Amino acid sequence: MGIREKTKASQETREIKRLSLYKSDGIQAYVELDGLQKFKADIYDLNPFGVCLKLSVDDSKSFFKYKKVNLEFVLENQEVKFIGLIKWMNPVDHAIFIGVEFTEQVYPHKSLNALEDCNFPIKIPDHIAISGYLYKPYLFFERCTFKVISISEKIWQLQLFDSDIVLFNSQKISLWFIGFNESKHKVEMEIVDIKKYSNKTISIQCNVKVLPKRISMHIARQLIFSCDKNPVELRQLGFDVTQISNGFRFRFVKTQEEYEKVLLLRYKSYLEAGKISEQKSISDMIAPMDEKSRILICLHGEKIIASVAIAFPTSESEILDTEKVFPNGYPQKIPPKINIVEIARLCTDSAYRRTDLLTRMFEYTYKVTLCGERDYILTSTDNRLWKIYKKLGFKKTGMSYPHPYLSGLEHHIILGRREQPDYGVNISPISWNYLWKNMNDFMTRRGFIKKSHWQRMRIGLYRLIGRVLGIDEHDVY
Repeated sequence: MGIREKTKASQETREIKRLSLYKSDGIQAYVELDGLQKFKADIYDLNPFGVCLKLSVDDSKSFFKYKKVNLEFVLENQEVKFIGLIKWMNPVDHAIFIGVEFTEQVYPHKSLNALEDCNFPIKIPDHIAISGYLYKPYLFFERCTFKVISISEKIWQLQLFDSDIVLFNSQKISLWFIGFNESKHKVEMEIVDIKKYSNKTISIQCNVKVLPKRISMHIARQLIFSCDKNPVELRQLGFDVTQISNGFRFRFVKTQEEYEKVLLLRYKSYLEAGKISEQKSISDMIAPMDEKSRILICLHGEKIIASVAIAFPTSESEILDTEKVFPNGYPQKIPPKINIVEIARLCTDSAYRRTDLLTRMFEYTYKVTLCGERDYILTSTDNRLWKIYKKLGFKKTGMSYPHPYLSGLEHHIILGRREQPDYGVNISPISWNYLWKNMNDFMTRRGFIKKSHWQRMRIGLYRLIGRVLGIDEHDVY
């Protein structure tokens, strides 16, 4: 035997002697040769790619190196079958240890072959860590860490950072994501394929069986903010996409280019909502008060996804946007113009609807009103959106008109008072907690809202009601 062969043999012997010699709890193993002989064996090491088995010395005569064998494992009344190749053999006392490398898993059905057939629309960048852990099956309280690599509608691909773990196709596993340790937050999956990812890691693909709402929202937020995916794309993959706006940026329009993007957003938004006809152009979206307004925008990355124009009248003679349809001015009395802000042309990208984006736009409008030391918010709305404004605490003024820029759609002039979000006046505790609590707390801490003793008691009661009902900062993250 040459030096290289002796060194290799010596290394194999050292590796064998270093094996953890413990029986795997609750797993029965059988080895079958040529479909004729079947031997029961003890397991001393098992991972997704191979197994170390102990057989009686009397059975060892039938085995030799590089012999193909059939393996059968019984785990909690579930049978798992593999075809393997004997890679090494070593006699110890009155027994023999054999090391078998799995070459194929025998399915009771056709292989899903997920790694080849599954198309992943979302691949997670290396710098994004959507990670957690799972407990190693059949080992007491040992954990294995994982990272999500890619996601499709039905199948997720995970990278496991521990090869010393028992895994097989069709196996059901439970995952815990970082920061979510309660049993109600665990994700239930079923393995559909296993591959070696590198020398130290495993890649598995899993069919998601149970995805708790909190975890679904947690992952969706990371995909929105780190991978620039929009809510529609994520809903198609089965994610819960509602409370997402905390990761967006809010500021006022700075350039002509941004203003033109706002006009394009208005055009698309109003056209999809049926408020304008296709005969309208983007230039028709210019509002009379745009020149004097501060236009608030919300950005997802560099994309404008929502906007609203906020005007600050400086005199009673100034004609407001909602006033232009009345030749002789408002037919009914409104508060002094220098004490109000008028909001107009509120619109959102359709892909971001059915989320908390609209609520956040109202919160920032409230902030602007507060910082501008105005007491009232004046605007108009159609019948469809009136329900939302009503929850915010707005009241109808009794004045209505066919909107001249939105296909004559009937709009109602409505008025909101700053005291509603400031002190919870004329608004239900539930609505206040959902809609105004966070911005109210923020502005109070910065000294913009001063409360009397009774006002602090009212707001304290509202917060208490919110906590009892589980509306604690509506899932701020």
